[in-house]
Amino acid sequence: MSDHMSDTESAGEANEVDYLPNLKIAYSELDRLTLYYERRFDAVQSKAALLVTGAAVLAGLTIGRAPLTSMGVLLPALAAAVLGTLTLWPRVKPNMSAPAVRAALLPPNGPLPSEREALLSVYDTRAALLEEREESLKRIAPLLRSGFVLLSVSLVPIIIEAIVLIAVD
Repeated sequence: MSDHMSDTESAGEANEVDYLPNLKIAYSELDRLTLYYERRFDAVQSKAALLVTGAAVLAGLTIGRAPLTSMGVLLPALAAAVLGTLTLWPRVKPNMSAPAVRAALLPPNGPLPSEREALLSVYDTRAALLEEREESLKRIAPLLRSGFVLLSVSLVPIIIEAIVLIAVD
């Protein structure tokens, strides 16, 4: 019977170590996803800056134009700028805080988690933060799309005015 116990204990110890290669793979994928979301977030921020800049340029093109053309350009350009600004609004990127990590992994009055539990806890927290980042990107994407549509709409009066001026001359 004692032989059986030692076999079980050995199997349990082996299972404790067997997770490491899989966890390394999972962490590698999590690192790749983190980089992917960072790039997406930066791309959205760049597009939003381009949207605000484009709206400002179009607003500048209204100087000296007919009032109807000016209003036709300014209103959608202003709305596009507002949407771009909302997209650029400073967002705190979700991150793990050092005190939270310490509290989870090194509790002052409790037993220390096993290496496996500690690694899984950090992994789960990072995965949850990535989900928050994805949700944030999903919320701001429609604002950005709508802003570019409005920016396109604000070009219409300028194009119409140019066509009319060409036709008259």
